[in-house]
Amino acid sequence: LLALQQALSLSSWLGSMVVVLHVVDSHAVEETYPGVKPLSRKRLRRLRDEAADRMARFIRDNAVDHHAAKAGLRLKTSFARGSPAAEILEAAKSHEAGLIILGVRGDGGIKPPLIGSTVERVIRLASRPVLVVKG
Repeated sequence: LLALQQALSLSSWLGSMVVVLHVVDSHAVEETYPGVKPLSRKRLRRLRDEAADRMARFIRDNAVDHHAAKAGLRLKTSFARGSPAAEILEAAKSHEAGLIILGVRGDGGIKPPLIGSTVERVIRLASRPVLVVKG
């Protein structure tokens, strides 16, 4: 939520559009459980529909669309399937994003928060600035 709040805040200053992207990682099951058949198109559609429902509830429950509309911001939701890092980079390119904003969760302990492989890959491969928001 904090990353989305930052994106909306920056968007209000810059007059830009915010694209909220959800990626269904279609490779996660195969990588986690070797030998498992790839996900069927039907299963992928169901995962996408479930993700769309979760995103819609998240946006509604946090009044994101209301705040965006009130501030005159353009908010777009988008879905993809595949490798999360690759899909994030492709969406940034196709939307001609000036900035990629990603949220990470810290472990809450004394150790520094771990950056997941998706965030690390996006930072390393992005051709545009990446803002990582902890929270």
